[in-house]
Amino acid sequence: MPDRKASRRPLVLIADAHEWSVRSLDSILAPQGYKVLEVHTGAAVLRAVSARQPDAIVLHEALPEIDVLSLVRALRDESRVPPQTPIILAAAGPASRALRVAALRAGATDVWGLPMNTDELLLRLEVQLRAKFAADRASEEGLVDWATGLYNHLGLARCVRDLASRAIRRRAPLACVVFAPDLGSREPDHVPAGVRDAAITAVAQGLKQAGRASDAIGRLGPKEFAVLAPDTDPGGALRLGTRLRGAIESSGAARAIVHGLKVRAGYHGVDDFHAAGLDPLDLLAHATSALRAAEAGGTGLWIRPFRSGLRVV
Repeated sequence: MPDRKASRRPLVLIADAHEWSVRSLDSILAPQGYKVLEVHTGAAVLRAVSARQPDAIVLHEALPEIDVLSLVRALRDESRVPPQTPIILAAAGPASRALRVAALRAGATDVWGLPMNTDELLLRLEVQLRAKFAADRASEEGLVDWATGLYNHLGLARCVRDLASRAIRRRAPLACVVFAPDLGSREPDHVPAGVRDAAITAVAQGLKQAGRASDAIGRLGPKEFAVLAPDTDPGGALRLGTRLRGAIESSGAARAIVHGLKVRAGYHGVDDFHAAGLDPLDLLAHATSALRAAEAGGTGLWIRPFRSGLRVV
């Protein structure tokens, strides 16, 4: 059942070549308070998501004239829908393991084998929409960067204060790693838009795929991304940065860039945040300063730790 706090009926886009199949789903969803938008081709999906911004998208695996997994990737990689929008692949009959894996890898959030028990179908859709509405509310409160679905600088500031408070109580380590795509000596605004956007997408994609559940990940600036890592000391921050670098540079978005993608990074971590006596926001500032040092180093080290002599940005 839709979120009762929602001010409108959730809109579910259903793309299927067969009208009877759409009507079957409509007969399940409409009595529960959903609105259904019916389309029958991949091209119509792209037009509809742009014009209507549905709350959830259900794509039949056998849409005509298009590979449905390519359509899912286009919706995700080209940011045609907000990252929190559920994209569900509907299979005719039980969904094979290979199809489920391929769909999830392409960016789908669930795979339905139809026909499905009505209660299960409604519950699975409800779970996904609750998460979507929660993300929408966070975005409306100004804590989320819409383009990437990650925290923005305000969200990161809130997260670092929360994580620092916990670390102080537990006398625990806390670290921050800040990444940026290596765009040469040019400022982001002077880089061709396609190259810049592809690089930003690659960094966001890699961090989402490889970030730990305990980490807070966000977009700190036009091209800077921060990872706040609880229970992580300086050595752990370096290892985390190295692992995430590999995920970013090998992501699908990075491989699509003609000459590939390299990143630079800076980090700052402390063994005991209570003893360090840092203002929580200093952690972000110090890691950013270390990133600037890595960027200024030319062909030197790709990642640098914060040193007390660095200028804090």
